[in-house]
Amino acid sequence: MKKQRNTLSHADLRLLEMEFAKQAIARIFNWSEGHYANYQYAKGLKYIALYYKGTGAEGDVEGSKIFWAWWRNSWLNRDKVFLKEPDHGYRNLRMIYVELHDPSILVQEITPPKTIWKELKQIAETRKKSACEEIQNHA
Repeated sequence: MKKQRNTLSHADLRLLEMEFAKQAIARIFNWSEGHYANYQYAKGLKYIALYYKGTGAEGDVEGSKIFWAWWRNSWLNRDKVFLKEPDHGYRNLRMIYVELHDPSILVQEITPPKTIWKELKQIAETRKKSACEEIQNHA
C-alpha cells in the first residue's frame, strides 16, 4: 500500500506565506489585519491610476481578479524583502516599508502580466456587443 503524502500546492504555500507576512507586518506596525488589507488595496488603486493613466481602463482593472492576484503576489515579494531587513528602529522600518510599496516607484519597476490586457480586451468586446444589441433592440 502506498503512503499518502500530505503536500501543499504552490498556491496553498503562497497563501500561507501571505498570511505569515501579513501577520508579521501587522505586528511590527501594530496594525489590524483590516488596516493592512486597506493599505494594500489603497496602494493598488494608486498603482492602477498611475500605470493605466490615460488608457480608460482604470475602472476595469480595479475589477480584475487577475490584477489583484498579481498585486497580492507582488506585494508578498516586497513584504518578504522587508521582513529580511535588520531592525533599524520603528521610524526607519516605516520609511523602508512605505518606499518598498510606493506606487510611483513601482510603476517604473514592476509590470502587470499581459493577461490583464487580454481580460480588458474581452471586457471591451463584451461591452461593444452589448451596446450593439441594445441599439438593435431599440431600433
